[in-house]
This record gives sequence, structure tokens and C-alpha cells, in this order.
Amino acid sequence: MLALFLPRSKRDGDAATVAVLRDGRRVESDLRLAPVRRLVPLYPKAFDDVPTYAILGGLVLMPLTASLVDAVRRETELQLDVGADGASYGDRPEGDDAEIVVWASTLTSDANYGYADLCAKLPRLVAVNGDAPRNLRHALDLCRSCRRQGHEFYDLQFVDPNGGAAAPVAVVLDIDDVDDGDFDLLEKNNIPDLCSPDLLDAYYDAPAPLPRRAKPKKGRRTKRGR
Repeated sequence: MLALFLPRSKRDGDAATVAVLRDGRRVESDLRLAPVRRLVPLYPKAFDDVPTYAILGGLVLMPLTASLVDAVRRETELQLDVGADGASYGDRPEGDDAEIVVWASTLTSDANYGYADLCAKLPRLVAVNGDAPRNLRHALDLCRSCRRQGHEFYDLQFVDPNGGAAAPVAVVLDIDDVDDGDFDLLEKNNIPDLCSPDLLDAYYDAPAPLPRRAKPKKGRRTKRGR
């Protein structure tokens, strides 16, 4: 009964007094309720939250959620199986901020020519220029470091769920093509920004939110030095 009562009558952060029998004696404990931490959340934090996303070379990257898997299943009729809490992707990132970052869809551009169909099964991003991202924010930090260090390309490695021992698929994007083309995608697809508000500081060197439907100005990213 406790398992039914608490979710229906209490909220995250509420206090609750729980009585248990221990060695035949009644013992009461005061608890502070908190949600179970899941690597793949079942629901968004709030129904009115803007989904967390980032667009890189037209690749739409998002943290894996159960609602995202359901949406892709409905739209594509694919029988996606990511396993319990994302187990089908293999090694799981660790830490309180860990996420499984997936390639959710593609906005066609010159930067991703020939790669668009690879996102059908929600492949997981496992490396950015050789480094494994802990979450989407960390992946964007790695990309920003590549630009600052003068790299010519983003070397993104992806694996499909249930990929087993198959080698990751490499998606190599020219950094200058990415920087030149992504802002054009905003106007073409009526998208307010290249990332969700919670990632602005990780995505841009000098974050400044764009007005909705305003024509974006190029140069918000610091371009790679030649």
C-alpha cells in the first residue's frame, strides 16, 4: 500500500514518516522523497519544459528518453529496442549527470551530405574526436574545444542499439561547413536557436539568446582559427 500511497499523495521534496518492523519492534523514520535517478528518464521534468537538444551540422542531438523512443516508433514504425534504461547501447556512462546522447533526426545541409539516413535507429554518440561524452553538455564542450584547438573536423562516433561488437560508425563533419550552414537551418526550418536554453553556455562562446523568429546573425560561434 505504501508504494501506491506515496506517489499519489506526495511530491518530490516532501517529507514522509515511514514505520517499519525491525526485529519485531516498530521503528519510525523521517524520509525526504526524491525521484529514482534513471539514465533514460520515463517522463520530462515538466510537461511544459523545452526538450533538451543541440544542432550540430544539421544533426539533432538529444538525451535519450522513453518519450523520444516512443515518438520515433510512432513516426517510423521501427521496432526500436533500447533495453531497460538504455542497456542495449552497451557500456553506460557513470555519474549523477550521465546521459545517453543520441542522434534523433537530421536537418539536411551540405555539412551532413550522405549521412542523413544513419539516424534511423537513434544511434548513440560514443565519442567526439576520441573523447567519450558523459552527457550532451559535455559533448558540446568537447566540440567547442575542437574549434578552439584548430581542428578541421568533428569526428563523431555512433553506435546503434543492439550493435553488439560492431565498430562505431564515423560521421566526419567539416567544422567550417558546420559553422557556415547551421544558422541557415534555423531560418529554413523555423527553429528559434541551435540549442535549447539550458545548453546555451556550453554551445556558444558568448551566449546571447536569439529573439524568436528573428533572422539569426552569423558569428555567434567562434570560428576555427586558420
